[in-house]
Amino acid sequence: MTEPPAIAPSDCTVLVADDQARARAQVAALLAERGYRVLLAHDGAQAVQMAKREAPDVAIVDVVMPHTDGLDVVRRLRADDRVPYIPVLLLSSSDAPPDRVAGLRAGADDFLGKPYHDEELVARVEALARVGRLVRAARRPPGGGDRDPVTGLRTAAYLTERVRAEFERAGRHAEPLSLMLLDIDAGGAGAAADRALAAAADALRGEARAMDVVARADGAAFAVVLPNTHFAGALATAERLWRTLAAAGWPPWIGAACYPGAATRTAQQLVSAARSALARARADGPARVCLVQHEAYIFQPE
Repeated sequence: MTEPPAIAPSDCTVLVADDQARARAQVAALLAERGYRVLLAHDGAQAVQMAKREAPDVAIVDVVMPHTDGLDVVRRLRADDRVPYIPVLLLSSSDAPPDRVAGLRAGADDFLGKPYHDEELVARVEALARVGRLVRAARRPPGGGDRDPVTGLRTAAYLTERVRAEFERAGRHAEPLSLMLLDIDAGGAGAAADRALAAAADALRGEARAMDVVARADGAAFAVVLPNTHFAGALATAERLWRTLAAAGWPPWIGAACYPGAATRTAQQLVSAARSALARARADGPARVCLVQHEAYIFQPE
């Protein structure tokens, strides 16, 4: 079994479940500061629901919660064959051996007593994320998986499902959402092109926010999903990513579409609008950017 690509915090999602708002916020702030994308659940039932929908890389679950406690959360996740393997770290105010044993036998991967040391919690999350990638890679059929072998980014298939989920969330919460497609001239095919794509992917990961999703895309080199980002935010992001890739030697074409918009009433329409924007950027000339919301805006950053 080969070790997966290094896991950047910005490419790692952690679910934090705790019924105590202060404890939940403390863990979330610690991880967000390190660059992780953090999902929050206020009880065990919501944790199970979010884990099944979002498939986070790691789940941090408090043991003592009303109705559905941490042990029940683990049991429900392990009992559902449709849920990909999610490493679970249990947190508890009791660190007695019987409690640790009960958590591990329920299916948890690790157990940490409160109060904990911040660096220890982060180190355990890092380790569990690596373990999770290895386990999921071992369980995949040959040729399958949700990670691109060249760049380590999420695959185009994963992107499709993630755009759908983010679009549904944006609609429920009346939040904006933007989707950006980027293409570069990687120099054809072969090892040199693979190295260029991998380096460009690293550059994009370094510029992404914790909540953003950087992935491979059909018909383009890369895609970036930008939750809670309106047209102005997408414009600023497009200029920043363009400059980053241009400085590395790959001035990109970028096409972006925003929700809400006249032509983006569904997730598929958002994807189609982003593809059309990328096509218009290419047609307009080298290294152009095209953003679409109610109408198109094409330019080349300076």
